[in-house]
Amino acid sequence: MHKEIVVLLDFLFLGAGLLSAGQDADLLTAAHHMHEPRASHTATVLAGGRVLITGGFRKGPDGYSQLYSRTAELFDPRIRAFVLTGETHTKRSGHTATLLPGGKVLIAGGFTPEGLTASMELYDPATGLFTRAGAMLAPRGGFTATPLPNGNVLLVGGGDRVATASAELFLTSSGLCAATGSLSTPRVGHTATLLPNGRVFMAGGWDGGCVLASTEIYDPATGTFSDAGSMHVPRYKHATVLLSDGHVLILGGSDEADWRGQYRSSEVYDWRPGKFTASVDLISKRFKFPSAVIRLPGGDVAVCGGSRIIEVFDFLSKSYKAVAELDRPYYYAAAVLLEGNGVLITGGYDDKIAATNRAWLLTQQR
Repeated sequence: MHKEIVVLLDFLFLGAGLLSAGQDADLLTAAHHMHEPRASHTATVLAGGRVLITGGFRKGPDGYSQLYSRTAELFDPRIRAFVLTGETHTKRSGHTATLLPGGKVLIAGGFTPEGLTASMELYDPATGLFTRAGAMLAPRGGFTATPLPNGNVLLVGGGDRVATASAELFLTSSGLCAATGSLSTPRVGHTATLLPNGRVFMAGGWDGGCVLASTEIYDPATGTFSDAGSMHVPRYKHATVLLSDGHVLILGGSDEADWRGQYRSSEVYDWRPGKFTASVDLISKRFKFPSAVIRLPGGDVAVCGGSRIIEVFDFLSKSYKAVAELDRPYYYAAAVLLEGNGVLITGGYDDKIAATNRAWLLTQQR
């Protein structure tokens, strides 16, 4: 519950401007930054508890160009520090990183200096190295990758100026990709949530012309997508999280106005009757935070990106509470749940598109 949230115990740079929401100042401790600024990167918890950070981008010296990263680093919770590991073969951001059953991590797609890529790589924690892993059937950026119960990975949608409706499966047994059914509507900037019944819920996104309210469900048994109804409002660059009761909480996002069209609204999808129900508003409007929302062990939800305010959704009272405020909003940050129940939040860019190398820990009282 949110009453258990202490606040950001470790801001990984002392004096960086974090407000502790009424908590004592001695709750802040110094640690290390990441080795470089990055936004639209990935963070993946490995077996053993370390966190793999890959890719991302930052602005170039001219203030306009984007510099894509091939560096990767590991956050070690025992020492609260980042250490460099092997580099990816391709510079990329807006890619995905999925932990596979054998412990390796699949890095797929993304935006590169040359445009969208279909390339894939595998990270082996045992060696700290990346190896090339072939290619997807289509180049993708801003897409979703969902690990399925059978060990395969569902890769859906994506695009740049043109969105795609195609989907494919990464087959863990062979290391190859195979086509599966297509979305009824092209989507980029959508979300994908694995449901308790093994199906995958796709929500919103942009089809190349409009922001979507429509949703779809993928059935691994048939390899097909079916209509799942419409949200109360069209959303993209939003976030979804599976609640402990099996419902899907849909948060924030924006409409076609993008920065000027951000939402505070949230809603809940119950897949059993296929029903959408309006929920309470977030404290802060926010978007560009699909990888920064984490369900906590007690069932509450930490909402960590797309705004200066970090807030927690109390599952029992169905309300939001602000728990901390950062020095500025950070978009396309990444958050993961550590094995010790803390939340590691890394990177993102501010409203001037300046990426940060800062990181934070959100922890709970025991």
